[in-house]
Amino acid sequence: MREVVLAGLRWDTDYRPPLAVSWIEQGLPLDQELVDLLIGSGNNNGWPQQRRHQAKALVRRWWREGRQPVG
Repeated sequence: MREVVLAGLRWDTDYRPPLAVSWIEQGLPLDQELVDLLIGSGNNNGWPQQRRHQAKALVRRWWREGRQPVG
């Protein structure tokens, strides 16, 4: 499932990235690679504002759970 979500976040369409975000919201465990993609997505002005906010919220939740930002 993780590989599907990674592919979805990297996909340049309006359909797959939101699906990937929703799967993460449903409980797919985050790791640094997924968080890095979410950070990039959260800063992507090509994404609708709601999706960018969702991506940023997932990253903040990951950090609150004790993970530290890398980079």
